[in-house]
Amino acid sequence: MAKAGQDPGETAWTSLCEALSNVLRVAEGPMPQILVDQDSLIEAGLKAEDLVSGVRVASPEAVAELMATARHLIIF
Repeated sequence: MAKAGQDPGETAWTSLCEALSNVLRVAEGPMPQILVDQDSLIEAGLKAEDLVSGVRVASPEAVAELMATARHLIIF
């Protein structure tokens, strides 16, 4: 998840908040789009303001459209 200040604790998960912030800060060329599926956000009990700055909440339809048309795609 793109949660700001994420602390995975002693789990096997990796916090991606710093990496995402760096991508958005130092991107060369077109700014990458980082979307969070609205339904997944709700299911995780999070709000848009909990996310890394620059990450955008999108409807499942918007996420599907971007996935279908994106030149490069990373899913996590």
